[in-house]
Amino acid sequence: MDIRLLATLWLWNISPRLVVIVTTIAFSSCSWARLTPCNSKSDIVCLQLRAQQGKSSDQYDLAWIYLKGDGVTPKDDKKALYWFRKAAENGMAGAQYRLGRRYYSGDGVT
Repeated sequence: MDIRLLATLWLWNISPRLVVIVTTIAFSSCSWARLTPCNSKSDIVCLQLRAQQGKSSDQYDLAWIYLKGDGVTPKDDKKALYWFRKAAENGMAGAQYRLGRRYYSGDGVT
């Protein structure tokens, strides 16, 4: 048998397993991002993915990152308000309080 054919068959056989392995590693590294402060773009990307999945604690954390603009992302009051609102809608009391304060002070509200 031709070596190229063998290599192609081997890759075809292993590729679904490889996708599962790579995906598992990627998502497990994202889950550790919550334990440490966001200090890189990849941490922010993981946090955004979890926030978009509806996790209120991650929505709240992302709102704070946008509110403070802690070096990784520029400060953005509108995005902060958006994520505080999402977390508040998902029942997070701290986000409900912060959202009320933002509305009261008019920060990020147009």
